[in-house]
Amino acid sequence: MEKHEVIGDVRGKGLFLGAELVKDRTTKEPMDEAKVAAVAANCMEQGVIIGTTNRSVPGYNNSLCLSPALICTKDDLDRIVGSIDKALTEIFG
Repeated sequence: MEKHEVIGDVRGKGLFLGAELVKDRTTKEPMDEAKVAAVAANCMEQGVIIGTTNRSVPGYNNSLCLSPALICTKDDLDRIVGSIDKALTEIFG
């Protein structure tokens, strides 16, 4: 979270996690849904499938959803985190 100011919060249980993307951490104003979708698409281009919220109130679908297989390895998790880091850097600088 320290590296990417667009990450407002990370929450979840076990391997089922969500990373909320925001325009401003103080106000928690949601990131534009198109930009959140662009992060997921960038990860897909890298060969990593992540989801986004898509059924909440319009304008508040601003979370990346992660649910890797329970048999994933540390290397698998490192690849997921690396992919998200690269996508956030490319899209938000």
